Amino acid sequence: MELQYKESQDYKPETQIQDPAKAVLNIAGFFIFGGLLLQSITMPVSMDSQFRLYRIEDLIMTGKESLNYFLFCLICGMVYFLLVHMYFHSGNRKKAFFTTTLLLGSASIYMVFHLILHTASH
Repeated sequence: MELQYKESQDYKPETQIQDPAKAVLNIAGFFIFGGLLLQSITMPVSMDSQFRLYRIEDLIMTGKESLNYFLFCLICGMVYFLLVHMYFHSGNRKKAFFTTTLLLGSASIYMVFHLILHTASH
């Protein structure tokens, strides 16, 4: 038994072209959130006028503070990349993107006024 192959004239492989704006936003996100995580390590280190490095002990985070900061950066990064992903897909995801962005913006403005009116004493 011999197989007979026929070439399909209509077949064109689909290549997915990534939007350059999405690539730029993803790279920017990696730099932003990578920089935030790197900042937690390099913040207590400073340089004096003699170009000598020294540590500022008051700025060193405890273990619990470091964990909270890491979780904050992780959650913010996840929200950022989720929003970038949602924006570049059509349909209901774009509506979800704009709704989520509107809710986050409203919550941010509310928190600004809330923190101004209810300042914590240190």
